[in-house]
Amino acid sequence: MTRWFFGKILGQAIPLLAEEGRRDSRRLERRGGQTGRNVADLTTPSAPRFARRIHPSSARRGIFAAAVILLAVPVAARAHRLDEYLQATRFALATDHILLKIDLTPGVDVAPAIFALINTDHDGSISAMEGKIYAKRLLDDCVFEVDGQPRRLEIVSTLFPSFQDMQEGIGTIRIQARTAWRGTPGHHVLFFRNNHKTDLGAYLVNALVPTSRAIEITDQHRDFSQREIRLDFNLQ
Repeated sequence: MTRWFFGKILGQAIPLLAEEGRRDSRRLERRGGQTGRNVADLTTPSAPRFARRIHPSSARRGIFAAAVILLAVPVAARAHRLDEYLQATRFALATDHILLKIDLTPGVDVAPAIFALINTDHDGSISAMEGKIYAKRLLDDCVFEVDGQPRRLEIVSTLFPSFQDMQEGIGTIRIQARTAWRGTPGHHVLFFRNNHKTDLGAYLVNALVPTSRAIEITDQHRDFSQREIRLDFNLQ
């Protein structure tokens, strides 16, 4: 319903904007014919007055178009194939630790299999222990290094949706883990690779903007599938 609604808006907005543009062009041509000037003559001193007169309508059209685009973007960003297991990893760098935030969203077609993988006693709900076991399995499937040295990740929190939400494609598993790390001033390299459920996985990986001014991310390299990232950063 949401995607149809925004599609309807875009379908109506684009012809309207195009028609507005054609009307502006015709007004320019008529004005040019009345004064003996063409569009090129808009560089004359009288041009600013005309520009000010058309500015409000142009601004309204620009704002409307921008609003439509901004409303439509979250829908596209959330979209993924029904037979994929979307796994999005983000890194938050701090001066004394590194935090991983992993969001996992199974598509409708694979949600039952993912739920059964986690809900090992098949009672229809994911217990705290089942969630912790699955989170550990996920982290064990990941390669995480800083300056070429493997780092141990400890689970900070887990959040699991209901089976109904997962069946509807709106259930996102949220797992946070961290490693204690206090680096020396200078250049450092973080490496991460997600090897979890590669038969179903679709991947995203990124670094959040550091909250500390002592940390500066200088470069990021991802593989094509975004299972892997090399993150270069400086620590003051």
